[in-house]
Amino acid sequence: MKVFGGVVILVLGYLLLWPVPIAPISWQAPSSSGFSGEFIENNRLAGLSFIELGEDKGPEDFAINAAGTIATATHSGAVLL
Repeated sequence: MKVFGGVVILVLGYLLLWPVPIAPISWQAPSSSGFSGEFIENNRLAGLSFIELGEDKGPEDFAINAAGTIATATHSGAVLL
């Protein structure tokens, strides 16, 4: 058992202390242009309505039918529109 422990210590020492061929360099992040371009603020999600689940947990899954109605199934198996 002592031999095994010694081997483990030697392997860990080798992995932790052996020099690696990586030379770290500093990196400066580019300055942020704020919320512009692709990242401009929008309100596309403002008109969403929530599907009340009550005491149920979920949604398990959801689907959109041909009329555009979203249906969701909860963990208990209830289907909500």
